[in-house]
Amino acid sequence: MVNAARQSGRYQRVGYVVEWFALVCACVLALTTAPRPDSWSGIALVSMLAFSMGIQNAIVRSYGIQDLATNVMTMTYTAIFADSHFVKGNNPRWQRRVGSGP
Repeated sequence: MVNAARQSGRYQRVGYVVEWFALVCACVLALTTAPRPDSWSGIALVSMLAFSMGIQNAIVRSYGIQDLATNVMTMTYTAIFADSHFVKGNNPRWQRRVGSGP
């Protein structure tokens, strides 16, 4: 059954919908409340984002691509944007970072 699920892609599509729904809910929560680490909104926001990352990791694993770590890809994209000229960074090695993306 696992192989059939991997071949059909049905579970990946459902996973993407669940992930996006959780991310949209997190965005709405972040925009409508003032989340702080010690508030219910902060805990709920972190929980929704953690759930989304878990779903993302499960989807990638279901594709059967060995040794592809989504947290490494997320860190690469974060570095590209966090060091960009838009936030007054000098963005060292941006070509290398972009080239390492999928």
